[in-house]
Amino acid sequence: MNCRYLTRRSKKYELYWFCRFYREQIEIQKCSKCSCFEVKKAKEIKKKSSKLAKAEKKRFSILTEDMTHCYVCGKKKEHIHEIYGGRNRQVSMRNGFCIPICWECHDRTEIDTDFDRKLKRKCQKIFEEEHSRSEFLQLIDENYLLERIAKDDT
Repeated sequence: MNCRYLTRRSKKYELYWFCRFYREQIEIQKCSKCSCFEVKKAKEIKKKSSKLAKAEKKRFSILTEDMTHCYVCGKKKEHIHEIYGGRNRQVSMRNGFCIPICWECHDRTEIDTDFDRKLKRKCQKIFEEEHSRSEFLQLIDENYLLERIAKDDT
């Protein structure tokens, strides 16, 4: 446990401990015996907003109708994976760029980049059957089908 007044500083690349209460350099052993010792309070984990929780419950897939079994191997679903994650996670939830998946296959999407790219290409292809490529590019900002053509030429 650390005191809330204790910080680590450096001067000319030499590290030392500093007490903000007494405003002086101290030894770490003296800090725990100090009369002003206060334990740092841990930050609370941010809870999901009700809007995000509702969006997660309404997830659907344009790739499959069966949301109870893994899309890749057919086992029981343990997780719903957003194909375009990160900044595009909300877009994936709204437009059905999600698949039901087991943990083993989910790990595969994280490790195997070729497999992940195949999922992204397939999802883009199905989306473009009903919508235009420009709509997809507005949503995701990347064309995964064009990448495949460029790789095939080399």
